[in-house]
Amino acid sequence: MNNVTIDPARLAALDTIDLHYGGHRDWDDGHCALEVVDWLAGGVGTNDSPACVDPVIAAFGRGLNDRMPDDATRNRFLRPVLPLMVGTRGSSDLTARRAYLAVDWAIRTALPALLRDTTDHELHVAADKLQALAPIVDYQTATAARPLTQEVRYHAQTLRMRARETFEAEFLRRFEERRKAWAAWAAGAAWAAGAAEAAGAAWA
Repeated sequence: MNNVTIDPARLAALDTIDLHYGGHRDWDDGHCALEVVDWLAGGVGTNDSPACVDPVIAAFGRGLNDRMPDDATRNRFLRPVLPLMVGTRGSSDLTARRAYLAVDWAIRTALPALLRDTTDHELHVAADKLQALAPIVDYQTATAARPLTQEVRYHAQTLRMRARETFEAEFLRRFEERRKAWAAWAAGAAWAAGAAEAAGAAWA
């Protein structure tokens, strides 16, 4: 669908449009990245799966859109590339190649970078192993990478559970300290109120 054209007037107005989280039934209610792509291609801007966009690129774009922390970040990183998405739909083989390209990037580039951002030695070793995997270009190479990715996932989940347990234990400890402090304050307040009442009675 490379013959799809972009409305020049809408392209000129792109920098004035804010991107928002999620899907929308009406343009006035907001618009995510893919809804703006639909609008650029002549649509009404309520379709987040435009026919002119490759399904893999659309899925990737929707995911990025909804994981950005705020609208300003969406505008900065996504808005400039929206016109490039128009007309990207091609053959099923092209879609498959793009899908494996995305998987390869996620497993051999993005995931190792995230793992190296931790302090866990085993995850650092796993990052090296992931980068050493053969490029993921088809079902066979994707299947070959699965055991290692599952191993990494299991280890990361174990670390997350440990961290959560540590957090909960620390939260409960602090809560108990504050509860005791509150109880002591309440007892002191009650004593002060009683003393004030007694003093008032004596004064009367």
